[in-house]
Amino acid sequence: MTQSESSHSLPATYDDNLGGVLGPEALVAFLDVGQGDCTIAADLSERRALVIDCPSWGLQRVRDFIRQHNIISIDSVIITHYDEDHFSGIPQLVREFTPGVLYSNPETLLPDDSSLPKYRAALAAFTDLDERGLIEVQAASRDLTGQFGSIGWRLLAPRRADVMKAMQTARPNRNLASAVVRLKLGPATVIIGGDAPLCAWTRIQLDRPDLLRADVFRASHHGSNLRASAKTINTATLLSSVGASHVGISVGASNTHAHPGLHTVHSARLSGARVLCTQVTPRCLGVPESQQGQDVATERGSVALPSDPYCAGTIRVEVAGNFWRVIPSVSEHASRVDGWSNPHCRLNCRPNGSSLRSPTGCPP
Repeated sequence: MTQSESSHSLPATYDDNLGGVLGPEALVAFLDVGQGDCTIAADLSERRALVIDCPSWGLQRVRDFIRQHNIISIDSVIITHYDEDHFSGIPQLVREFTPGVLYSNPETLLPDDSSLPKYRAALAAFTDLDERGLIEVQAASRDLTGQFGSIGWRLLAPRRADVMKAMQTARPNRNLASAVVRLKLGPATVIIGGDAPLCAWTRIQLDRPDLLRADVFRASHHGSNLRASAKTINTATLLSSVGASHVGISVGASNTHAHPGLHTVHSARLSGARVLCTQVTPRCLGVPESQQGQDVATERGSVALPSDPYCAGTIRVEVAGNFWRVIPSVSEHASRVDGWSNPHCRLNCRPNGSSLRSPTGCPP
């Protein structure tokens, strides 16, 4: 059983349950949409939901979720930032489901952005819906809070200064203004990282350390190796500060960015967390970095990736009363990854710079 005080280091045979209840009362789902982020938090008793990000290629997954769970209202939509793999499906989603409020920061759409015309058209659609009284458009800013049914949410980022900084860079860097969303579902706390860089996490740790703790952490920027500096914390410190027992990574098998980063995966494992990727990639199997560009470019290349990219698939955090669980269970996930030669979500490897020895299969 998983409760709010559960251990962060889980035995290999660990399988959680909901204490014998018939089904979840609320849940958070990291939908498997390939390379992109789409999260739905739903109160199943009141059939209300919150959507955080969604690429255009993930819309059908949202529609299926709404239908399967008999959701009657999407109360709000949060766009963490204006990158295509987070944002592109939201205009159509808003047209179809007319949520009450849309939270975003469109100021980060800069004039030199090659995608600007497409994004501007979407913003025009949002503005039109707002003017017609169908939705309300608000800025997404730190300390903004909301509640629907039994689920509470709060934005831990961005600050106004973060949005301004994203606009001041020579190249558009919307990640600097990425929202970070903290969800509270009864005994479980979930943090959605968007594409927030380490400078944003450093500010949260300094200003809101109590709010940085979570049971489940959806890693930012698809689990990429976030760049630390003398002014920021590193990934290992971030994961230790969050203290999550489960780290979810939304990643697509065909991505060309070498996601997820091995340093991120191994740091999460060393923190005691269970690591779950929505899809398998060459990185997940320990493919040398020198081979990855060619393998990705040819879609499969010489890497023995499964024909079905499914790994953990859609990751669900389900809550009922004082109990919560993460799906897929340990046994379900193991049945998938244990057939692979070096699944890095199962290896305890050292972060870069550590003097600790690593098991066979870890990167040098």
